[in-house]
Amino acid sequence: MPLRLLLGAALYLLAFTYSCLTNYFDTDDMMNLYGAWHRFPDQVRPAGALFYRIVFEAAGFHPIAFRLTAFSFILFNLALQLRLLQHLGRHPATLAAGLLFGCFQGSMWMIYASSGMIYDVLCATFLYSALLVAIERPNWWPVIALLHVGALSSKELGVSLPGLLLLIRPLRRHSLLATSVLSAVFVAQRFLIPGPLTGHEAYTPVFTVARLLENVVAYTRILTSHAIPFTALTAVAFWAALFFLARNNRTILTGLCFFWIALSPMLTATPRHAGYVFYVPMFGLALAVGAAFRSFYCRTNRRIAISLFLLLTIAIHIYQRRVTVNRGETPAGHHAIRQLAQLHLPLQPGNRVLLINSPGRAYPWLGTFTLTLTHKVRDLTVDEPRSPIPSNGYDFAIVFPPE
Repeated sequence: MPLRLLLGAALYLLAFTYSCLTNYFDTDDMMNLYGAWHRFPDQVRPAGALFYRIVFEAAGFHPIAFRLTAFSFILFNLALQLRLLQHLGRHPATLAAGLLFGCFQGSMWMIYASSGMIYDVLCATFLYSALLVAIERPNWWPVIALLHVGALSSKELGVSLPGLLLLIRPLRRHSLLATSVLSAVFVAQRFLIPGPLTGHEAYTPVFTVARLLENVVAYTRILTSHAIPFTALTAVAFWAALFFLARNNRTILTGLCFFWIALSPMLTATPRHAGYVFYVPMFGLALAVGAAFRSFYCRTNRRIAISLFLLLTIAIHIYQRRVTVNRGETPAGHHAIRQLAQLHLPLQPGNRVLLINSPGRAYPWLGTFTLTLTHKVRDLTVDEPRSPIPSNGYDFAIVFPPE
């Protein structure tokens, strides 16, 4: 049954996202890939940078290689989620409902549409693997610590692992101590050692109740696809009601707690306005939904329960995707990058290039990053003025037709 569930969930996911497999590079890809190839030692998320570096060295400037590799990790994470559901949900109905609900979320469209979200995907891979090792091989704390390093190297959400271990395996002191120390060191170096994100407003935590409530409101609205205009009061009341209703169901409570513990590193940062932030925490809601379905499934006609759940879940996923896409939460820059990538010039390190009417001029760095990567030449200077300027002093001057 687990194998059939996994195959069914993978096909269901691909039915919604297969078109994303052929997406071209976007602006996030260019920033990430340029940093990984040109300035790898400076990367604050080295696991994601390593993904870009390895695929680029192996396949070159071909987006399909990045898309297929990213989707391979997404599908692998489904297997990890199923294994976790087997341990934490146990009942077949919980497994099936939880996996179906969590395998795809329309609010997380950017996860499927852009390789730039690989940091979240890799963080989930390492985090879920660490939890599985903690459950199945609790004495392997060095392996758990190593996987925790991978999660921390992927994204900041990795610091939540000690809290998740405390939630599901509270008596394993070695694992808890090792991961707590690693998280403390990670947080300390972010605060005490200046880095590329130092002073960046979006990554500077604010430890106030107002910021906490701002994030709770923002993420509750995204979860409900902005169908309900939550305020701070109604958002808190909404979650309080869910916890209250679940007070007698340990599995649902575990799922809800998992969601908020995994999301907790984001609660002091500037609120994000896209659902990709839910990729790691979403397993918690999938577990809670699966357990809630099991309760309903055991108390009513099973065919009716399954039919209602399938119809409701599919309708929710379709609605989520439509709202997310209509709100413009999709990758940007495909067309401009494709045009810039079609330039084939005999570039040498240190060359200066002038691009007039550049399709990438909305992003001052896009020409530099794209030409550097397509030609694998470092130290280029690429100017993309909004109006024509003299081409004196440039090694190459390219004029694009006006748009």
